[in-house]
Amino acid sequence: NSGDTMHRWTNGRFLSTPHRAVPPQGRDRYAIPFFLGPHYDTLLECLPTCAGPGNPPRWELITYGDWQAWWYDHNYDPNDQRDVA
Repeated sequence: NSGDTMHRWTNGRFLSTPHRAVPPQGRDRYAIPFFLGPHYDTLLECLPTCAGPGNPPRWELITYGDWQAWWYDHNYDPNDQRDVA
């Protein structure tokens, strides 16, 4: 989620908006998804302008790939069978 990535890069300054699309009951839903993200080896570190004296970075360094794996583990239940897009 790009909003969650920005939240981490900005030391919590920008908040992520929750989003989940559920199709209308009895109707098809069409989507054209577009996925964009940093390379898996990119370090997610606080931007220099978002930290300073009295406002240290909130999170330790982590690669985008490791963070994304953590995020999926904590946000999706592999047993959830709802019809979501």
